[in-house]
Amino acid sequence: MGATARALKITTQGTEGHGASFGHEGGVVASVTHPEELGFELFELLPDAIIVADRRGVIRYANRQASQMFGQEPRSLVSCPVEALLPEHLRERHIAHRAKYNVEPRMRPVGTGLDLVARRADGTTFPVDIMLNPLSHLAEPMVLAVVRDMTERQAAENQRQLLMREIDHRAKNILSVIQAIAHQTEASSHQEFIVRFDERIQSLSASHNLLVKSKWRNVPLVELVWAQLAHFGGLLGGRITVRGPDLTITAAAAQAIGMALHELATNAVKYGALSTSRGRVEIVWGLGGDAAGGRRFTMEWSEHGGPTVKPPKRHGFGWNVLCQMTKMSLRADVALEYAPTGVVWRLGCNGDRVREGEAARRPKSAEHPADIRG
Repeated sequence: MGATARALKITTQGTEGHGASFGHEGGVVASVTHPEELGFELFELLPDAIIVADRRGVIRYANRQASQMFGQEPRSLVSCPVEALLPEHLRERHIAHRAKYNVEPRMRPVGTGLDLVARRADGTTFPVDIMLNPLSHLAEPMVLAVVRDMTERQAAENQRQLLMREIDHRAKNILSVIQAIAHQTEASSHQEFIVRFDERIQSLSASHNLLVKSKWRNVPLVELVWAQLAHFGGLLGGRITVRGPDLTITAAAAQAIGMALHELATNAVKYGALSTSRGRVEIVWGLGGDAAGGRRFTMEWSEHGGPTVKPPKRHGFGWNVLCQMTKMSLRADVALEYAPTGVVWRLGCNGDRVREGEAARRPKSAEHPADIRG
């Protein structure tokens, strides 16, 4: 006899039956012990969870995938109301939706955009998508539900949205820095502006390349210094010395310190220690303790042996980068001294402002300093 001609087996269950614990009205439920009674044998081979319920919302069939998804045996699912598979606070609403669906049952494909949540036997919840399809060929009308666990897909979508927000934030941040560079780059001619602006954009690009390489976190400070001073080539390790523990710093710190190093190097070449054949530059950083028991990051650029330094008559973009931008970005104490023997720039801030979380409290040993040599 074909499935279309089979009648459902109706049994009366008492308090020991599967449906009694859910308080099914009247105590009479339909029970299907074997899938073949409804002709649903092939559903056992499908990768999706399949549940078939009658118009009263009583589950008549559940395949093994549904059993795995909801954390209980198919036999325990059969005769339960479908609301038992939902969080308790959603059950009344679902009963109303089910009643409305029964008035005009129709196929509803997966991917309708509804935020649906299911509940496992252990009480945990998870997002699902459900396709509903009325079965009218049986002796009693039923509804077939294809249930898909959307946990991984939802996590991927959340990650994508987070990534898009982060990209938007970073793009706006970079554009605002470029805008500031353009507005504050002073020059006496169009050509001079192009040269200065191009140099500063290249500096920003060097820092950005390191950020991309390190996936926007934990940028090696020694590599940042190298990137900003790479064009000095043979002077590194000779007239330019670099000392400090092997630290990695955050993206925000890398951008601020990278721009500061570029401005210092540019001024040193034009007016300072690197404008002569005997001048020297020393770059030193460290991570030590502070009075409050935390970690404090310090960095110093000092010039020696160059021309006698005279304080500028007014502050330009370079001063804003060295003093204002680094101060605001890192909440740092910043000092720029125009000592006669050479410019000295000092920066000090809480370690957590340049390093992420625990990394700021567990630096690599300062006994192994970074040393760049040409």
